[in-house]
Order: sequence, then C-alpha cells, then structure tokens
Amino acid sequence: MPAEGEPTVTLLLRHGQTAMSVQKRYAGRSDVPLTQAGLQQAAAAAKRLASARLDVIVTSPLQRAAATAREVAAVTGVPVVTDEGFRETDFGAWDGLTFAEVRQRWPAEHAAWLADPAVPPPGGESFADVSIRVTGALRRKVAAGRLPWPLLPSRECIRATAIGASGLATGLLTLIAVRVVMGFADGAYTPVSIAGTLAASPAGRRGLNIGIQQMMLPLFGLGLAPLFVAGVLRFIEWRLVFLIFVIPGLLLAFWVWRTIPNVATPSNSKPRQSWSDWKTVLSYSNVRVAALLMLCWLTCLITTSAFMPNYLVDHLRLAPGQMGIVMSAIGLGASAGTLLLPWLSDKVGRKPVMALSSIGVLVSLLLLANTGDSVVILFTFLFFVHFFNNALIALTVGPLCIEAVPASLMATASGLVIAVGELFGGGLAPVIVGRVAQRFGIEHVLWLPIVVMGAGFLLCLAIKNSQLGAPLASEQA
Repeated sequence: MPAEGEPTVTLLLRHGQTAMSVQKRYAGRSDVPLTQAGLQQAAAAAKRLASARLDVIVTSPLQRAAATAREVAAVTGVPVVTDEGFRETDFGAWDGLTFAEVRQRWPAEHAAWLADPAVPPPGGESFADVSIRVTGALRRKVAAGRLPWPLLPSRECIRATAIGASGLATGLLTLIAVRVVMGFADGAYTPVSIAGTLAASPAGRRGLNIGIQQMMLPLFGLGLAPLFVAGVLRFIEWRLVFLIFVIPGLLLAFWVWRTIPNVATPSNSKPRQSWSDWKTVLSYSNVRVAALLMLCWLTCLITTSAFMPNYLVDHLRLAPGQMGIVMSAIGLGASAGTLLLPWLSDKVGRKPVMALSSIGVLVSLLLLANTGDSVVILFTFLFFVHFFNNALIALTVGPLCIEAVPASLMATASGLVIAVGELFGGGLAPVIVGRVAQRFGIEHVLWLPIVVMGAGFLLCLAIKNSQLGAPLASEQA
C-alpha cells in the first residue's frame, strides 16, 4: 500500500546513566533512578535537542527514562506521554545480575538467548517479542499523530455550551438552532474520538476499548443521567438542569486538551480534499458494507426506542410505570452488549460476532413482536434487542471500517459511515415507521426493523474479516 501523508521522523534517545549500567547489570524491569552523572547526561542531551522541533515526547514509565524525557521537555516545552509499550525488556530471572553471573548459572540458556532473538530468558521476554511490542506502540503513536486531535476540545466546548443553551431557549426556532449547532459539534467530535481510541489501542484490544468508549453513552445517557435529572428536579427548575451539564462538558474539554498532545501539522503538508477522501474510503469494501449496515442498525435503534413507549402504552395497554420499567431495558442491554461483544470480537473475529449478533437482534425482535403484556418478558426481549444492536453499532463505526483504511483516513471512514446511518436510518426510518403506525396501527411498527435486520444479517456475510491482532492498514510494512 502506498504511503499516506507526510513521513514521521522518530528520534531515539537512550536514558542517562544508572548504578546498574555502571556495574554492567541487566536492568530490565528494575526501576532504578539516574545517577548524578546520568542527570547531567540527560541535561546535555536535552540541550542538543532544544531546536529539534519535536511534536511529542514518548517515554517508558520507568523512572530512568521518564527523568530523561522530563529534561528534554523542560527545554523544548513539548508534552511528555508515557506509554507501557516502550518499557524495557523483561529479563526475568536475570534482572539485576551481571553478564558473567548469568553465563555461569545458565550457560545453555544464555548461549541459546545470544544465538536466537526468539528465545526468552527464564521468566522473561524475547527480543522478538520486545520488537513486536515496541513496533506496535510506535505505530500507534504515529497513527494517533495523524488525527485532527485539536478538534476534540474545541468541539466539546461548543457541545457543552449548546447543552446549556437548550435550557434557555424561548421558542421552537431557537431550540432548533441550538440543536443544529450541537449536532455539528457532535458530528465533528464522534468520528475523531472513535478513530483516536482505535489508533491508540493495541491490536488485540481494539474491540474492548471501543466498547468501553461507546458504552458510556447508554450507561450515562440512558441509565444514570435520567436518575440524576429526576432527583434534582425536586429542587431546581427544569431549565437549570441543562446548565448543570455544561460544567462536566467543559471540564472534559479541558482534560482532553491537557492530556492529548497537540501534534502540529507539517508546514509542507498538502491540503486534503473531502470529496477525494470520501471517494478513497468508499473504495474499501468493508466501508461500503459498514455504511449499509449502519442504516440497518439505526433503523432498529430508532424504532425500538422512540416508538416503543407508544407501542407499550397504546397497543399493549401498559401503565406508565410499567412502561418505564420495560424501557429501562434499553440502557441496561445496550451498556452490557456494547462492552462484551466487541471484546469477544477481539478473540474470535469481527465477522462471526456481527453475524451472530444480527441474528440475536432478529430473533429478539420477532419474540418481542409476538409477546403479550408481561413486563418481565417484554423487558427481557427488549434488553437483548439493544444488547446485540448497540454492539453492532460500536463495531460498525469502529473496528469494521477503521481497520480497513489508512490511518490518515480513519476519522473520515468512521464519519462517513455514521453520516449514512444518521441520514437514512435516523432520518428516513422514523418517517416510514410513523406512516406505518398511522395507516396500519402502532402494533405493526416492529416489522420494519425485523426486515432491515434480516438484510443486515445478509450484509454481515459480505464482511471481509481482518486477521486477529493485525496492525491497522497503514501500519503494515
């Protein structure tokens, strides 16, 4: 695959002297400090790098490396990021011993270790394993540096402010204007945050990490936030509730700004054209499939959330309290599924998990559509609808499309898939379901998601399953 974007220059700096290096001892995971001479060496190295125009400093968590990195940061003003992937080799039983001591106690093992980089010390790791670990960490940092990180704190500030303005809106037009601004901010934030999470994740944890990130929406938005709002409404006016949520939004924006390094765009970088990027990402089959799948998943999500209260109350004649109990299954099921199933996809692959999950949604919808007014049974089937469906959403906007494209197009791919789903699944589906409810009755609204979930299963069969633990497309040599 041809290179994308500008090349990244990596400078390697060894830490300063330690007592163990003076004594010629294996100092792997032993967390020893720099000697006075080591501190002077670090300061001298930092002085040499003062004009190097660094974007970010990445260090091992061991104090000898971190102290050296801080010396460089002090003269360059560049942020320091700690990454476990750059930790020193684990020498196991040999840690703290000299070369001669190890050769005397483990002559055969030591000779094999010197002859083959795939041979580890007793209880330690081989140089081959270290190479894989460090190379993966370096590639994640390079990929993360190509993402438009500065968008995150600025868009989060706009979104937080718009949430507060929602409570101050005095009319319909004002409220619509505020929600449009919030939508633009959310649209800019979501794809970058998803791409950034996967770029910073080890290959074997991408599913789990995107699951943790995406789980926050149903957990807090659908689960904890309503309980909080119901409690505070007893003490304050409803408009003020919106203002309360401005504070955590601004704090989150500040945290993102302080935590994520602002990697400068190279001065000689070429301007990017949106149409060209969209055309490029659509050349990947998994992106095209993901866009169609997102339409299916969002049709199911909108129908089984926005129309369910009317279905439960008007068709099944549940009391409002019973309806509330059944509807709580949405947040609980979505939170559990979004965490567990993407994690499972790290173990067995994206395609099988998504195909089986689409069947899980389809079966749960069929059972839900043929269930009477039993609150427990309705809760159970609605729980599993969102258990499987929200996991499908997380996998579709995350690993499925992002693992298929170069790092410089990860946010574009995710954003395109989300846009297709929102425009058609989130925009057209409610209109169709509403017309179905008007013409044929509210009891028939579940048949549209049943049909599209059947189509979703067939589309899952067209997914090209990526190799488990494989690097992102742009990371491959």
